[in-house]
Amino acid sequence: MNTNANISTTVFHDTKVIDIQKKSARCNKCTSCILETSSYFSQLSAQAKHKLQAHIDIKKINKKEILYEENFESKYLYFLISGEVKIYKTMSNGKQQIHKLAHIPGDLVACEDLFSDRHGSTAEAIND
Repeated sequence: MNTNANISTTVFHDTKVIDIQKKSARCNKCTSCILETSSYFSQLSAQAKHKLQAHIDIKKINKKEILYEENFESKYLYFLISGEVKIYKTMSNGKQQIHKLAHIPGDLVACEDLFSDRHGSTAEAIND
């Protein structure tokens, strides 16, 4: 996994914006647009959004690519630009128990792990 993002605030570890759609179909949103349209950041001042913007990286992942894995170090907060991500736990019999399907632009991924050292689930792109 590529770890290009570096955002440090009192609330977030690090943040990555993920885009799963094919390059030709990709929405060309910039990080400032994401901060303006996502309800998660609506209470931030313009100055705070500007500071945050400088530390956000956009990462494109492909279908079936793993964003993070269960029990691995939790370092980033991800939010979705486009595509779909399934968040699941692997059961002892090898089957996946899906906890969440992130598919709405601005959806947070890994927010349940924000204050944990390790991920409690795995996130995987389910389309491209």
